[in-house]
Amino acid sequence: MSITDGKIYEHSFEVLKATLKSIGDGVITTDLDGRVTDLNKVAEDLTGWAANEAKHKDIREVFKIVDSTTGQQTDNPIFETIEKVQSIDLSNDTVLISKDGQERKITDSCAPVIDAGGDIRGAVCVFRDITDRKRSEQELKDREKLLDLFFSQSLDGCFFMMFDEPVYWNDQADRDEILDYGMHHLKLTRVNQTMLDQYGAKEEDFIGLTLSDFFQHDLVAGRSLLRRLLDDPNSQIETREKRIDGSEVIISGNYVNLYDDQGRITGHFGVQRDITTAKRLAQKQKDIKKRERRQKDALAQITTDKYIAKGQLPAALYRITEIVAQAIDVTRVGIWYLDKEKGELKSLDCYDSSSGSHSKDSIIQISDIPRYLESIREEGILAVKNASTDPLTSELGKDYLNSLGITSMLDAGIHFQGELAGILCLEHVGEPRVWHPQDKSFANIASSIVTQILINIRRNTITNRYRQLIEQSPTIIFNLSSERKVTFVSPVLKEVTGFEFNDIIGRDFESIIYKEDLAKAEALFKELDSAKSIPISRDLRIVHRDGTILWLRTVLAVQHDENNILTGYTGNSLDITAQNKILLELEETKEELETYFNSSLDLLSITDFNGKFLRINPAWEKVLGYSIDKLEGQNYMDFVHPDDIEATKDAKSRLADNEVVNNFENRYLCKDGSFRWIEWRAKPVGEMVYSVARDITERRLAEDKLVYQNKYQKLVSAIAESFINTESDGMQKTITSTMQKLGEFFGFDRCYLYLYEKKNDSFVLNCQWLASGIEARKSLQTTIPVSNNPIFIKDLTANRFLYFEDQDSDKDGYPRSKVSQSDEAKSLLFFPLKADDDFLGILSFANVKQYRHYDDETIDLVEVIVNIITESLVRKILQERTISLEKTATALAMAVTTNHEINQPLTLIQGYVEMLRNGVTKNQEDKYYHGIENAVSKIIEIIRKMNEMKEVELTDYTEDLDMVKLSE
Repeated sequence: MSITDGKIYEHSFEVLKATLKSIGDGVITTDLDGRVTDLNKVAEDLTGWAANEAKHKDIREVFKIVDSTTGQQTDNPIFETIEKVQSIDLSNDTVLISKDGQERKITDSCAPVIDAGGDIRGAVCVFRDITDRKRSEQELKDREKLLDLFFSQSLDGCFFMMFDEPVYWNDQADRDEILDYGMHHLKLTRVNQTMLDQYGAKEEDFIGLTLSDFFQHDLVAGRSLLRRLLDDPNSQIETREKRIDGSEVIISGNYVNLYDDQGRITGHFGVQRDITTAKRLAQKQKDIKKRERRQKDALAQITTDKYIAKGQLPAALYRITEIVAQAIDVTRVGIWYLDKEKGELKSLDCYDSSSGSHSKDSIIQISDIPRYLESIREEGILAVKNASTDPLTSELGKDYLNSLGITSMLDAGIHFQGELAGILCLEHVGEPRVWHPQDKSFANIASSIVTQILINIRRNTITNRYRQLIEQSPTIIFNLSSERKVTFVSPVLKEVTGFEFNDIIGRDFESIIYKEDLAKAEALFKELDSAKSIPISRDLRIVHRDGTILWLRTVLAVQHDENNILTGYTGNSLDITAQNKILLELEETKEELETYFNSSLDLLSITDFNGKFLRINPAWEKVLGYSIDKLEGQNYMDFVHPDDIEATKDAKSRLADNEVVNNFENRYLCKDGSFRWIEWRAKPVGEMVYSVARDITERRLAEDKLVYQNKYQKLVSAIAESFINTESDGMQKTITSTMQKLGEFFGFDRCYLYLYEKKNDSFVLNCQWLASGIEARKSLQTTIPVSNNPIFIKDLTANRFLYFEDQDSDKDGYPRSKVSQSDEAKSLLFFPLKADDDFLGILSFANVKQYRHYDDETIDLVEVIVNIITESLVRKILQERTISLEKTATALAMAVTTNHEINQPLTLIQGYVEMLRNGVTKNQEDKYYHGIENAVSKIIEIIRKMNEMKEVELTDYTEDLDMVKLSE
C-alpha cells in the first residue's frame, strides 16, 4: 500500500471513529490481536471501562459476555470475525457483565475493518442494551399467562365467541342481515372448564357451536339475545338455555363486545354464572312464603270470623272447613267426632271444595279402624302419601277411600282433657301428594283451634280458651277500640317489640306506627271501614324499644255489635323483619352481579410460596372485614384458624411441589374476631401461586347442624336402650354412664343426681360425674335438707328447669351460692325429676371453667334425656316397691312360724323345771335334764336362722314403701 493510500485510509478511519462515537450504540474497535484500540461513550457507559483504561487490553477483559441461560462465558465474536473476515451476530440471550458486575442483556454484531488495499486491520463490535425491551416482553408474557390462568381457574364460566368475519353495527348496516349472519357465524372459540360444567359438555363437542346451536329450542330468543349483545357493548343478561342432556339451565352473564382497529365487532367475551339452583330456591322460597302467608291469613280468618267467634253451629263448622280447604289447597276437609259410647266416628261437617258443598252424619265404626285411631292418639298428626296402601290408613278401605277417590290424607287429632275427642281430616283427591312441613304445622294448629272452638261451644264461652290461644300464638294479637286505642295486646308483644303491656295499653294505634307509614295506616282504616268484616293485611313499620325499625305484617278486621255498629278492631301482627332483610340482601347480590366483570365475587389472590399475599381483590375485604392494604403483604398463615394450620401447611407444601390443590377448605380470622370457612382452588405458576376461593361458611354451618342433630339422635337412642336393658340393681351405674354421655356431648363439667328421701325430708346424693381434669365441689354435701333451700325447691318443682348463668348473682330472693353449695362453679342448670305431682329428685349440671349461656335448644335437648332418666327411676321405684312387698310378706310369714316354733320348746322347758321342783327319781331327773337340753338346742337353732335373716326388718320395709309417693 502506498503512502498516499495509507493517508487516505487513516483519514477514512478517523472519520469512521468520529461517526461511531456519535451514534447511540456501544462501539469497540480492536487490532488484529483482539486488543482494544478505542471505545465510544456508550460503550464506556455499558462496559464500565474508560477509553484510556481499556486501550490495548484484551477485548475479553473489557467486553465480558456470558450466556443468560447457562451463565457460562461465551466466545468473543471479535476473534471469529478476524479469523473468518466476515460479520458475526451475537445470540439474543447474551448478557454483558460490566466492570462493576452489573448485568445487561445486549444484542451484538461484529465486522472486520478492511483498508483500501483490502487488508484486514482489525475489527469493530457494535452492541446495544436491550434489558428494558426484554423485561417488557417478559411482562407481556406474564400478563398473558395470568389471564390464561384466571380464565381457566375461574369459578364462573368464561368464553370467547368470534365472528367468522368482523361486522359493522351502525345505522348504515343492514341489521337484519347481520343478525342472520351472526346466528350461524358467531362461533364459540374458547371456553373454560366451569362453563363446560354448566352445560354438561366436553370441549371437543362445544368449540365451534353457534348461537343457533345454543338456542335451537328457541331461535327467536337467540336472535333477540344477539341484538342485545350488539346494541350494548357491555351488557348483563339473564337467559334460559338447554344443557347437552336437554335439561334447562338459567344463566346470568356479563358480555363485552370485542372490536378491531376499524371499529368492527369481531366477537364477544362473556362471564356467566349458573343461577338455576338459586332461581329454583328463590321460587321455592316464594312458594313457601306464599303458602305461609295464605295459611296465616286463614288462621287470622278463623280467629276473627264472627260465626266462629260466637260459636254458632253449624255455621262455625262450615267456615272452619272452608277456610282450611282454601288455605291448604285440598279437595276435602272434614271435622269428625269420636263417640266412644256408640263406638262411632261421626262426621260433624265435610266440605268438598270441588263442588262447594257440605255434608255430615257419615259414620265409620271404631272397631273397623283400631290402628288408624291408635296412630292418631300416639302421633297427634298423620301425614300419608298413599292412603290406600299405607298400613296406618288402609283400614278405611274401599268403602271410604276408593269410593271418594281419596289418595292422600293429612289428619290431626282433636283432643279434650288429654283424650282423643275427634279428628280434623284433610283429604287430597288426584295424584298422591307429599305433604309439606308447613301443611303439617298448619293442620296441627288448625286442629288445635278447632279443639278450642269445640270446647268453647260445649262450655258456651270462648273467653278462657281464646286467651290461651292468644298467649301461645307467635304473632302479636291485639284489640282496638272504635277510637283506635289499644285495649288488649298478647304477651308476645315484649318478645317482639321490647315494650311491656302497660307501655302500649291506652295508646293511639297511630302513635305506635313508624312516622313514614302513618299515611299507609290511615289508608288501611279507610279500606277497613268500606270492607266491613273482611280482614285486610298490610306491612307496617314500628320502632322497637331499642330504637331499631321492625316490619310487621298486620292483619286487621272490623268488629260490630248486633246492630252493626262499629265497636272496635281486632288484629294480629307477625314480625317479618328478617324476611325483608333477606329480600334486601338478595337485591344487593343482584346489584353485585351487574358489576361482576369488573369486581369478581370470588376471592382472587396471588401469593408466593411462603404464603405472603402479593395481590388480592376487593372480595377479601368484604368477607374478612380487613382492608386490602391490611391484607396485602401479610402471610395468610397469620389468619388461619389454629385447628386448620397443619392441614394448610400440608396444602402449601403440595403447592411448593408444583401440585394443583382443589376443594381445600379452612377457616380464616375476620376483623370482628369470628372465623369464616373458605374453599380454595390453587395452582402454582413459576414463583407464585394463583388462587380462586369462595366463602362457604353458611354451607358448613348447615352441615355441622345436621351432624349435631344426627349425633344427638344416636345419643338419645343409646341412652334409652341402656335404660331399657338395665335391671333395678344396675340403675346407678347406668345413670352415671348417662351423666358422662350428657356432659361430654353438651360440654358440662359436672353432673350430680340427688334423690329425695321422705323420711328425712332431704335430698341424698345418688350419682355424680366429673369431666376430665375437673375436681369435685369443695363443699360437696351428700345430704341436703329441704329446709335449707325452701324457696329454691318450691320454684324448681313449679318449673321445667332453673338455671344460673352467673354464679355471683342472686335469683328471685334466695342466694345462688346457698342453692348451688358450690362457690367455685360459674354456671348451673337444674332439672326436677317429677312423676306426675311427685318430686323424685334433682339432676344438676355445672360449668366450672367458664360462664355458660344455656340456650333454649340445649335445655330442650337435655330435658328429653332427663325425662328418660325420670321414667327409669319411676320404673326402679316400682320394682323396689314390689320387692319390698315380697320381703315384707316373707318376714311376716317367718315371724308367725318362728313364734310357734319357740313356744313349743319353752313350754317343754317350763314343764320339766316344774317336775324337778316337785322332786323326782335319779332316772327321771336325767330324763328331764336331757329334755331341757334338746329344747334349748332347738331354741338356739331358731335364733341362728333368725340372725341369718336379720336384714328382714318390718319397720324398714314399711319405711321403704312410704319413701316416695307415686300417683296411681
